Amino acid sequence: MKDFNYYQPTEIRFGCGRVNEVGEVVAKYGKRCLLATVPAFPAVAPVFEKVKASLKDAGVEVAHFDRVVPNPTTESITAGAEVAKAHKADVVLGLGGGSSMDTAKAIAVEATHKGTCWDYLWFRETQPTEKTLPVVAVTTTSGTGSQVTQVAVITNPSEKCKSAIYNPIVYPKVSIVDPELMVTVPEHVTASTGFDVFAHAFESYIHCNASPYIDMMAKEAMRLVAQYLPTVVKNGSNMEARTAMAWADTLAGLCIANAGVTLPHGMGMAIGGMYPHVMHGEALTVTYPDFMRYTYKSAVEQFATVGRIFNSALESETDETAAEKSCDEIDRFLKEIGMWLSLEGLKVPENELPELAEACLVLPDYKNNPRVATPDEVMKLLKQSYRR
Repeated sequence: MKDFNYYQPTEIRFGCGRVNEVGEVVAKYGKRCLLATVPAFPAVAPVFEKVKASLKDAGVEVAHFDRVVPNPTTESITAGAEVAKAHKADVVLGLGGGSSMDTAKAIAVEATHKGTCWDYLWFRETQPTEKTLPVVAVTTTSGTGSQVTQVAVITNPSEKCKSAIYNPIVYPKVSIVDPELMVTVPEHVTASTGFDVFAHAFESYIHCNASPYIDMMAKEAMRLVAQYLPTVVKNGSNMEARTAMAWADTLAGLCIANAGVTLPHGMGMAIGGMYPHVMHGEALTVTYPDFMRYTYKSAVEQFATVGRIFNSALESETDETAAEKSCDEIDRFLKEIGMWLSLEGLKVPENELPELAEACLVLPDYKNNPRVATPDEVMKLLKQSYRR
């Protein structure tokens, strides 16, 4: 067994009804809270009001920033940071999916530091300090794992670039994972975020920084996705399936916090950066069929395990056969959950593929893949993903 480290400072409160504890949790870290959410709509408005009431009952004064956008932009985060500063917030609560939680983390940095959140990306010499406001996360989707990671993904529209703050200072202090909050998530969002769970677990599993601890959690997360995501896509009110996916998401988040992601996420970040209308899960699923076939020979044991998770009949096959057939199993799974997509269908201009290929190699994720892609190979993968 190889040596490894594992670090996770977030307190996880998991289970149905745990959102009722949010006031008590936030009050431990401050009395003036910035609540970051998307604009209210009928499915989530009661949750927003319930959370604000819980905060008020705990003696916490709330400023509600309700202008979170999908693929959070530098502009939206600056707007939230201005509200936080005006409110003199001493804690930030991200309530929602990955966009809301990432926005809360970025606001916690920008509201307490010079410049903007874009000045504190993972590769900058200047990093966030202890002045960063404490963050509490309440997740309402099963997909991003942001509730247990040190990552805040940000899009800069003027640069057509998507990058991230990556620093232990933005780990949420407490994460509430309440599956009851997820029953109203629409079918396509459930499928898109749910496949992101699989991608987090799988890419951590094949990552060069994987460890026995990561392997254990990743395999369980992938098993839960294979078993329960099709069910919850068809029946969003199935609490057994919602709970299983919420746990899978949390496990996969714990994986990426300590290992990381590989080629598909680097490509997916580039797609989302250049084309913000594309959901993160869509940007992953669109390249996965070709990524699987490109990579499987370089990680036969891991791909064989995945093949057997999705099809137990492969238990009797050799690792080589099971690894190869894992590609077909992921194809089948994507079709089953309604995520068999193409770049053309996502309205990515074909003449911009060369520019997109360059952007796919900006983040270092591709270097962690078992097979490291060249620029020409990335371009070929994009062409293969263009039409299905």
